[in-house]
Amino acid sequence: MFAKALTNMESHASEGQKQTSLYVKIAGFRWVNTAIVITIITPFTSTLMAGKDHLLNGVYAIFFAEIVTTNAVQLLDPMGHINRHFLAPRAKTQEGMNLKFSGALYELAERYTNMTKLLFLALWYCSIYPMSLFLCAAATFINFFSDRFSLMVRAILVRNMNCFVAFLIFQPT
Repeated sequence: MFAKALTNMESHASEGQKQTSLYVKIAGFRWVNTAIVITIITPFTSTLMAGKDHLLNGVYAIFFAEIVTTNAVQLLDPMGHINRHFLAPRAKTQEGMNLKFSGALYELAERYTNMTKLLFLALWYCSIYPMSLFLCAAATFINFFSDRFSLMVRAILVRNMNCFVAFLIFQPT
């Protein structure tokens, strides 16, 4: 939300540049929050220990939440159901009702951020928790099908982005 507000205040020549700017901001926030902050606040003596309050269980919990919670919310689409079944029949005009039946906004920057966040988290902790690579593979596999379903069924695509985001992320500089 904060990154979108910052990006909306900036001037961009195209939608692709806007998505690139949004990607950089969201990726920075998510990478710091999911991996770096957890590493900093965990005492060094608790790094390799097994137990409820130690680092390895925290890393597993992050991957589990990414696999289950994020995809469940995306697939169940609670706001879409509220819009279609509660707010749309109570709309004052036909145009207002039609707007409630439109799908969720699908932003390429957020999808790339989720993918790179998983990869960054797996690579950050792979030396002390090799299982993170398998969890990353499972999460990426599930995210692919969840995103594919969301894109095909209920997404509203943003304007033409001229693939600038994909070139920025997947081409070496």
